[in-house]
Parts: sequence; C-alpha cells; structure tokens
Amino acid sequence: MWVNISGRQLVGGGLSRTVETVLQDSGLPAECLGLEVTETTLVEEGAGGARARAELQQLHEAGVRIAVDDFGTWFPSLGQLRSFPVDMIKVDRSFVQGIEEETKDAAITANLVTLAHALGVLAIVEGIESDSQLASLRGLGCDLAQGFLFARPLPADDVREVLANGFGDLVAGSSAAA
Repeated sequence: MWVNISGRQLVGGGLSRTVETVLQDSGLPAECLGLEVTETTLVEEGAGGARARAELQQLHEAGVRIAVDDFGTWFPSLGQLRSFPVDMIKVDRSFVQGIEEETKDAAITANLVTLAHALGVLAIVEGIESDSQLASLRGLGCDLAQGFLFARPLPADDVREVLANGFGDLVAGSSAAA
C-alpha cells in the first residue's frame, strides 16, 4: 500500500512514530507500506530539512519503502537526492504523455530511468494509459509502471474488497511491472 505524505508532515516531526503505531495497531508489515514524498520536499533547507531526512531515515530503517513522487518536474540538487533514503523514483506523468511522438519526452524519461538505476533505486513511471506507452517504457528499461491502463483509483471500501478477495482482473492495484 502506498500513501502520499506532505512536506509539512515530514518537517513537523513525529511522522515516524505515528506510522510505526499505525503499523503495529493494524498488523501491516512495514515492508508492505510505501510512502510517497514529492521531489520539492527533499530540498527543504535548515532544521526542517534535517527533520525530514531524519524522519525518512527512521521510516526506511523500520522497513517502510520511500518513493520520490513527481520526479523530474523540479531540479533538486543530486547531492541532496543522494542523501535521502529512497527506494524508488516515480517519473512524472507529464513526460509519458508525449513519449511516442516527442523525442524530448522520451529522452528525458530515459535519462530519469538511468538516473534512478545509477542511484541504485527502482524507476516507476506514472500516467500509463496505453499499451504503446507501456511498450515504449519497457524499451527504456523502466522497472514499474502505474496508470489508468492497469486500474482506476478505487474508493477505500473497494480496495478492502480487492485485498480480501485477491486481485482478479486488477493488475497489482494500478501498478505493474513494465
């Protein structure tokens, strides 16, 4: 299960304690939880940035997976990116929309996938809506794909049902291996 978290939640402190409590109360193994943090959150300066890094480090050490969401829409320092405990980079959907017609989008996506691999993390691309986009991404070495091609967002009750009854025709909760 993946959950988006805000920069405020990280900078404010206490998120790791809250997550650990929820994991303990729910019985969900830490490895089954992923937290998505936007790229701009990673470049927070000063005491807030230090708290964010400490929170992410503690969560990562507990086994929670961390993803950088909307990657490529802003240009953080690679040094800063290197200092965060990240398991995957989610390439923003804006690059996928034109991947078949726009050579610049394909080049940017390919380089972001290469960057993820150079950092030793997975590359997941968001916004896949067609089989041809998926085929293009496979050719670029993308590790995972997410988008409407696989599934639409679901209400919480429907997610519970899917988890309880197995995935059936739903492919990995809207994420699938590219």
